[in-house]
Amino acid sequence: MARQNVGNPKFYIDYLSYWKARANILEYDNTNGHRNELNKLIGLNPSDYLNLEFTYPHTIKIDLKLKHNYVPKEVDDELFIGAFGHNFFNILNKNFGMYLRETNTDEIVFSTETDVVLEEICNFPTTANSNFEYNSWSLAKWTGGIESHFQEINFTIDSDSANADNQTILGNLVFGHIFQMPHSPDLQLTMTREYDGVKTQQTKGGSTLTQIDYYKAPDWAGYPAWELFLDNAINLINNNFVETRTPARGRRIWDLKFSYIDHRNMFPINELVINKNPTDSDTNSNSGYDSTDFDSSGNFNSEIRVDNSFMGVVMEKTIGGALPFIFQPDGNNNSPDQFAICQIDQGSFQFKQVAHNVYDISLKIREVW
Repeated sequence: MARQNVGNPKFYIDYLSYWKARANILEYDNTNGHRNELNKLIGLNPSDYLNLEFTYPHTIKIDLKLKHNYVPKEVDDELFIGAFGHNFFNILNKNFGMYLRETNTDEIVFSTETDVVLEEICNFPTTANSNFEYNSWSLAKWTGGIESHFQEINFTIDSDSANADNQTILGNLVFGHIFQMPHSPDLQLTMTREYDGVKTQQTKGGSTLTQIDYYKAPDWAGYPAWELFLDNAINLINNNFVETRTPARGRRIWDLKFSYIDHRNMFPINELVINKNPTDSDTNSNSGYDSTDFDSSGNFNSEIRVDNSFMGVVMEKTIGGALPFIFQPDGNNNSPDQFAICQIDQGSFQFKQVAHNVYDISLKIREVW
């Protein structure tokens, strides 16, 4: 649906933000001397960027090591990779890839270059040796493809041209899980535009004074948020360029209600991190489970960190909506103006059962920066 209409929304849940918030990133490293600053690249705040200089030819490597192995279960789910606040067009970037490694053997267990077929969401070349069309931000996705545990994440940025700029601007890296609601929200939804950065005051003489602190999200490394540009980011930053063409979009807020969500889509099979089940619930037909919920030993075949339900993906990996995520109100519309960095703006959640194993839920999703 066009014109900001809400369809079947998608939540892009960033694993890196989740691991950082849970103190599961043990160390950062790269080849360009910014080791102590690399934490800036995690957390969906593209306005805080790094300037990574290099000499031609170059490959920038950004490595993250987790405290604990991650054992994925995303065999049939949509995953994504992306970068925000970048100048990949100016550096003639030929490749932006991700590798996952097993620490003990240093074996590459997954590569976005060889193990999956990337599908462009926005501004992401999916064929070999193709340049990025624009600066600012890029997203791509793939279906499944990670089946081995890993403890290291390696990002690479390549340029093979002597004509490229010798500085790479980068605000954020993202890698995570796309959760799409089973269906569209109820028709009686509310979309709000909030201009909380605009304050007005009436004087004793009756005049109205207006102070404008902000009316949009801050720029991403010289580029207005979500806009796509060919302009050189280094020049924009060095000259303190202010983009006057940026629309005064305000802050977007969505109040949505989703009705008749099946319990399998709403709740995980097992809300704990241990899948052991020393009970008879696997054989007790009155327990409410399906036979497919258990492995051959009678233990749960999943746990909350790798479950693909709303609770397992959205609630768990945003810590109850506190961590920012990328929200796409209509999952079928990939136009750049259809995305927002958001949080769930509510302290509690009500799951209202309206029929057997069927629930309603209301969400207030608020754009943040």
